Amino acid sequence: MNETINLLKNHSSIRNFENKAIPEEQINEIFEAANQTSSFSLLQAVTIIRVTDKSIRKKIMKLSGNQSYIEEASEF
Repeated sequence: MNETINLLKNHSSIRNFENKAIPEEQINEIFEAANQTSSFSLLQAVTIIRVTDKSIRKKIMKLSGNQSYIEEASEF
């Protein structure tokens, strides 16, 4: 079997996050890096929405099929 296909078929994601604050400086570095990435047609069009309000995150979690990590993760 193709090595790439085998890798994809054996991959799984586990969303188990620590509720540990991420330093603001690190958040800013991540946003800056995301802003530099290339995208379709070389537009570098990036939208990042950061939700910090706990009540809004809870509403989003409910609307997203009760995906608990939305409410529990340090950042969303």
